[in-house]
Amino acid sequence: MDGMKTSHEKKAIEYFQQGLGCAQALLCAYADELSVSHNTAVSMSQGYAAGTYQVCGPVMAMHVVLNRILNGTYSERPYILEGKALKPGTLIDLEFEKKFGSLTCREVRESTPEQKEPICLQVIAVVAELLDEALSHLEDTISDH
Repeated sequence: MDGMKTSHEKKAIEYFQQGLGCAQALLCAYADELSVSHNTAVSMSQGYAAGTYQVCGPVMAMHVVLNRILNGTYSERPYILEGKALKPGTLIDLEFEKKFGSLTCREVRESTPEQKEPICLQVIAVVAELLDEALSHLEDTISDH
């Protein structure tokens, strides 16, 4: 992580600041890669916010992106990493947990109760950056073969 914002990170932060939920913002930033419209990305992720599945919304969105890009499918259980998405997604989950102390929305937000919006912005930025790093690494690995 070099401190420069990726285009996905910038888009996700802009979407969040425009009023989308944290998971919606991240999924919309990857709408092109998922071959879905902005509105479809919003609809797909509206149920992931505020820890609906206990897991942090942007982490859920990251799982959806990885499952779709690497497996070509959308899981009916978006919190489950499957197939080719399992290893890179688990590594991102571990890195996220190391940085924020938990994968659950409530625990991440309770760690800084006075900073709800800033912690959500940090979470979105970190997940987008980690996801872009993972996808870039996977593309490099594929092109090496």
